[in-house]
Amino acid sequence: MEKQELNIKIAERIVHYRKSLDLSQEDLGALLDVSKQNIQMIESGKRNPGTFLLRKIAKALGVTLSELLEGI
Repeated sequence: MEKQELNIKIAERIVHYRKSLDLSQEDLGALLDVSKQNIQMIESGKRNPGTFLLRKIAKALGVTLSELLEGI
């Protein structure tokens, strides 16, 4: 799987969980202490969040890292 394709699949999962909690990108950014623009870049697949931030995202979304990455 190509890196860009992987980023997009991760992004789709983040968007899914964020929306299921009725959180805006700004809300998620505030929980993670990152900007809305940073969240936009991650959710568009243009930025790889890295392992540390992925763990923080999963925690903020109330899922495990394994659940966030399930099926990818």
